[in-house]
Amino acid sequence: MGEPVFEKVSFEQKKTDVVEQIKVECKTQVVAEEVKNILVVSPFSFIEMADISNTTIKYNGKATFYISYIDKDGNIKKCECGNEINGELIDQNLLDNTKIRLEIILEKTDYDLSGTYLSVSAIFSIKVKSTQPVYSDALVGGEKIFVDTSELSVLCGNGKRISNYPIEEQFELSYPVAEVLFHRAEAIITAVQCGVGCIIVDGQVLLSLVLLQNNDK
Repeated sequence: MGEPVFEKVSFEQKKTDVVEQIKVECKTQVVAEEVKNILVVSPFSFIEMADISNTTIKYNGKATFYISYIDKDGNIKKCECGNEINGELIDQNLLDNTKIRLEIILEKTDYDLSGTYLSVSAIFSIKVKSTQPVYSDALVGGEKIFVDTSELSVLCGNGKRISNYPIEEQFELSYPVAEVLFHRAEAIITAVQCGVGCIIVDGQVLLSLVLLQNNDK
């Protein structure tokens, strides 16, 4: 009779996402009467996990608004303002060994010129992604159960690392540009390979720009 040897291994099982919407407002130092037209309102935001207690997740972060507008004299102006993000979520799936990752997604932007100063706002969706390890028995060895014996290595856990690498690219346009009103860059990973002592990542960067064309001619 064989004598198998088992070892506990774990893998991550994704849980249901929890999403809620919040509104963030910010007042600039620009007098509303000086604004003729709003060109772009672009918020950049980040969110971080602050505290987890039982099924409650308290989070905080910040949103920074970049605004381009035309003043009453017809000149293009830029300004910015920011505000803190604070809130809490209830996730009934939270356990002691649950891993949490928070995401913030921009849904809508708006501005208000009815007051003394220009005010801007944004609607964000806060998403909680939780994963919980599930354990199972893996057959790793034993006597009289294998015809050929060999050494086996079993992955019992995984680690995560985050690295930042600058990307510099240049491109030409077919027309002269008077002003860059706004830009946004988004990276997309298309392939990941394991090299000798390294990890090779391929992808592309999507660059979105709002430009004001120079029409002097």
